[in-house]
Amino acid sequence: MKNLIWVGGLILISCIGCANQEDEAYLKESGPGSLVAGSGVSPGAGIAQDRKAQLEANLRYQLRQQLQGQHVELTRLEPSNFPGLDFGDFAIGEQSFSFLTSNDDSQFFVLATEPFDASLSLQDIEDAVAAEDQAASLRDDQRAAMIDNFIEGLPSRGNPDADIVLVEFSDFQCPFCLRGSEIVEEILANHPNEIKFVFAQFPLDFHPWAFPSAVASVCAADQSEEAFWSLHDHYFGNQDDFTPENVIEQSAAFLTATGIDLDLWRNCAQNQDSDAFQSATAAVQASIEMGRSVGVGGTPGFFINGAFINGAQPMEAFESAIEDAKQAAE
Repeated sequence: MKNLIWVGGLILISCIGCANQEDEAYLKESGPGSLVAGSGVSPGAGIAQDRKAQLEANLRYQLRQQLQGQHVELTRLEPSNFPGLDFGDFAIGEQSFSFLTSNDDSQFFVLATEPFDASLSLQDIEDAVAAEDQAASLRDDQRAAMIDNFIEGLPSRGNPDADIVLVEFSDFQCPFCLRGSEIVEEILANHPNEIKFVFAQFPLDFHPWAFPSAVASVCAADQSEEAFWSLHDHYFGNQDDFTPENVIEQSAAFLTATGIDLDLWRNCAQNQDSDAFQSATAAVQASIEMGRSVGVGGTPGFFINGAFINGAQPMEAFESAIEDAKQAAE
């Protein structure tokens, strides 16, 4: 689901989930020098206050017709992977948008989505569309049956015997999945005895530390479900701190307090030649394949008794699906 906002001569598309490789949403500036791009850049250090103030003032000026009194704040600015360009985020009210800006701020490009792989062959695209069409044709009860069989033994929260099962296919590096985790906490607080929540792995290719963190969390779950949930909360609570280079060591440091056997965990999470590592990797890949087979293309993807909720939707969408599940169970 995307919200379209006119910003001068641009269409700004705000997404509520991390895009998949086949997502065709993009932002294009017409005329010479057109740019279609995304970040893939991890959050960085603080923003120089004078530059922050100047960019915020320019945003207020350039978007003055659209803001209608809403507050604008620059929340991130750092070097990007593109020479001569910096990457950042700004917030308008509760919505967050990403951007690229030239080092001198003379060219400012609002972005709509993460990068996607445009090298797919025609056959790859045809196969992907066929798989999506097949997933879309599934009834909710068919999805529920497939998912219920798959999630057996996966980490869960809430009432393990609840009639309503909420499953999230998620990526620890995805900023929209952070919002998704907050929504899940609110749902469990509102329905403490009515919901069983299950976390399923769906790391995206363009999030560089997502897959190793998924494997690391599976290895933690092999020893302790409590350790898994501690690591789950730690990843989402500290997304800015992780990189592909430090994710294993930082995870190990955090897991020390959980009391699990760290040598055993390292053999699973780090030793690529071990059977444990191969098994954990296969488990993550199987979760990705299951998500795709039931229609997940980006993250987060939720299912409530088989009913699909795509992205970090407003709470009303979840409450409506929960109410539908209650009525179906009567």
